[in-house]
Amino acid sequence: TLAGGAKGDVAQPWARKLLLDLAEAGVETVDLLPALRGRGLWRRQDTHWKPQGAEAAASILAERIRAYGWYAQVARDSLILARKDTVWMDFGDLRDRLDPAEKAKIAQERIAGARFFGPDGKPWDDPARGPILLLGDSYLGVYQKTSPRSAGFSSLLSWELKVPVSLAMGWGGGPEAPRKLAALGPDGLAGRRL
Repeated sequence: TLAGGAKGDVAQPWARKLLLDLAEAGVETVDLLPALRGRGLWRRQDTHWKPQGAEAAASILAERIRAYGWYAQVARDSLILARKDTVWMDFGDLRDRLDPAEKAKIAQERIAGARFFGPDGKPWDDPARGPILLLGDSYLGVYQKTSPRSAGFSSLLSWELKVPVSLAMGWGGGPEAPRKLAALGPDGLAGRRL
């Protein structure tokens, strides 16, 4: 439990140390813990955040990105995405870890979020090339690459910034996302700002 925190208010100490180590190495980070902690932004039946958690994180990251000197240039051709609030049902990924008898006792969870649609009216899909490239794990893929689709972190960030955001992600962390980045080839970072 965090010092002075509420019961169950836990922060993984090695994650906190990683942020410190990165700062000491001169790598800029955005600490989302103060904005996300204690706000009920995590799923009960899933290891991922609720759409509202992704939205809070996208808002904080967008605020930082807008402060870069290059942002005004890449945002001059504003990408306008349509946002449509939606609700869907989902078992969550924790159910998959149960034996069949226990699985049968678990009902679907009601999830409320937003889907995003491109200027053509089709569900927004991450472009292969964009000035911003997200590299990460399933937190970037949930809701974007899984049901309901076009409702994940990259769509939220594209909507917030009015700039197309590209995505290279791997399920379960590990080396999958860096491999996808490497698969983009030597020009994979050409034209990227972040």
